[in-house]
Amino acid sequence: MDKMVQKMHALLNQTYELSRNVLEELTHQGMQATLKNYSGHYIKINGQYEYQAYPIPVIIVEEVGDIGINLNQIHFEFFVKKEELDEFKVAELLEERDLEFYGGKNCLLDFYSKGDTPKQVMDKIGDSDEAYIGIACYTNKEESIEEIITAFIRMRDLLKK
Repeated sequence: MDKMVQKMHALLNQTYELSRNVLEELTHQGMQATLKNYSGHYIKINGQYEYQAYPIPVIIVEEVGDIGINLNQIHFEFFVKKEELDEFKVAELLEERDLEFYGGKNCLLDFYSKGDTPKQVMDKIGDSDEAYIGIACYTNKEESIEEIITAFIRMRDLLKK
């Protein structure tokens, strides 16, 4: 039992230290950001999504999006107005990273399945009554702080085009 506790302790410390370091660098770069802890996320374990009753650190970057530091990876989450998306922007985003597109109000509405074309994604979004669309992407937790922030800013910039 002690070995398991020791491993969990190290993983949690690494997760929370990384979140503080990313926050520090974001604010150093002039972005308004706050660090909070939220439960209610999901983590993929052995191919299955598992509910997280425990909180994970989430950095809220004002007017941009969120950076969640999970036990196994980092996720970026953005919400955009439905009318701000088009096929060209969706194509650019999908070239950049593997993404999820989902409802801003009903996050269980999934607008993208692997292999969908940008037109198919836009058709699904267009058929919904969602005003905002959530976009999430994932990055490796072992990346450097600079790489994490660069990827986040790149996604932000693609969404602002």
